Amino acid sequence: KDEKVLYILMQWIPGNIPIYLLMNRAFQGTFGKLYLSFYDYNPAYILPFSLLYLLLLDTHFYWIHRFQHGPYLYQMSHHHHHKHRPLNIIQTRVLDAFDNMLENSFIITPLLIVPMYAPVFYLINICNIFWGFYLHSNTGHKMPYWFLNDSNKHNIHHKYGVNNYNYS
Repeated sequence: KDEKVLYILMQWIPGNIPIYLLMNRAFQGTFGKLYLSFYDYNPAYILPFSLLYLLLLDTHFYWIHRFQHGPYLYQMSHHHHHKHRPLNIIQTRVLDAFDNMLENSFIITPLLIVPMYAPVFYLINICNIFWGFYLHSNTGHKMPYWFLNDSNKHNIHHKYGVNNYNYS
């Protein structure tokens, strides 16, 4: 069982290569709208651009994840992420190469539309990694607001797999 988890985790690297190549191009200024100088855009735009980036990131992730729970992609790929019980933070990244590439596309795709200041881009995506750890922590913690995803909702999501319509 541990060997299978290790095998899946080892696919994390090839699954990230396309995203890393696009991110490299973004930092070179040849892909998307990532900017490195604080004054490339009016600094007053950093907050609205960040909020728009988050909205697009979350919307893109929702639809990709919903797509992954369709019968074909779930059986082909995404079931690896759901099959280990109980939940733990390692499962955050237990994805095969194809699943990983799909899931990580949500990081880079909004850069095609929204200008993002590079340090804010990093900060948002580092926070997103820790948010994934929290969701997979199996604490069962509930957020005080119904519209926020939490560990409890994500536990339910993992319990039902392909027949789950809770795309948290």
